[in-house]
Amino acid sequence: MFEIGQKVVCIAKEWQDPNDYFARFGIECPKHGEVYTIRGFWDYGWGIIGLYLEEIRNPEIPTNGDTAMKEPTFHIEYFRPLVERKTDISIFQRIDADVFKRAPVGEHKALRLWVPCPAEES
Repeated sequence: MFEIGQKVVCIAKEWQDPNDYFARFGIECPKHGEVYTIRGFWDYGWGIIGLYLEEIRNPEIPTNGDTAMKEPTFHIEYFRPLVERKTDISIFQRIDADVFKRAPVGEHKALRLWVPCPAEES
């Protein structure tokens, strides 16, 4: 289920533009792999939902076979929800702590660094 304000990713490789309809009006289409924010929906009435996107605002154009003007939408099936995962390194911290607990005593060797001192001035 999609909702206004939700981030989505475009999964369409290319957009069909029969008779160069969008091209004639300079319509910008979403790009494959790009992230967009839903700003609204348009229900076409026969199970097809179109999305309005925050990042793309196109001019109103004549709708197919109608005299009404409307901003074009993009078919909802060409998008998937963006899954945002918070970075969590706790598992690696536990692994690191466990390795040091199991290392035999006496096998830890101090790392000695040799740092040259600047020559003393006389």
